Amino acid sequence: MTSERSIPRWLAWPALIVCGSWLLGIGLLWVVTSKSVPTINVRWAPSVTSRQRVQAERELSIVLREPKEDRTGIYFVPRSDPETLKKIVLSPLVEDTAFVGRRTFALEHPPYARMWIGDRYRFLQRTDLMYLSALGAVVALAVLLLPAHRGSRQGA
Repeated sequence: MTSERSIPRWLAWPALIVCGSWLLGIGLLWVVTSKSVPTINVRWAPSVTSRQRVQAERELSIVLREPKEDRTGIYFVPRSDPETLKKIVLSPLVEDTAFVGRRTFALEHPPYARMWIGDRYRFLQRTDLMYLSALGAVVALAVLLLPAHRGSRQGA
C-alpha cells in the first residue's frame, strides 16, 4: 500500500486556473483601461469628515491618486471640462486647488499620470491577492510539472 500525503495533482489544475486567471485579468484590465489623465491637488476644508470627502469625490468626479498632507490629496481628473472644474473650485468643501484656474475654471499646466480602473475600485490593487495568486500559480505549476513522487511499495 502506498501512503501519499502530498496534494493531489488534480487539485493543481483548479488552483492554476483561478490564480492565473486573476493575474491575467488584472493585467488585461490595466492594459485596456489605462490612460493618461491630468491630476490636481485638492485641499479640503478643515471641517470636512472622511465620509463627506468620499461623497464629495464621487460628486465632483475626482479619484484619489495619492494622499499628501493631512487635508490634501492628489486627484485624477477624468473629466476636465470647465463645468466639472467649476464644481470642484466652488465646492464649499474644497478649501483650495492647484493646477486649476480659479477664474477660468481651466487646467493650468497640470501633471499627468496613468489611471486605470483599479484606481477607482481599490480592491483590484490589493497586493495580498496579487502575491497569493502568484504563489498559487507557481506552486500549482510546480506540482504539475515536477515528476510525481512514487512511494515504495511494501508488502507481499
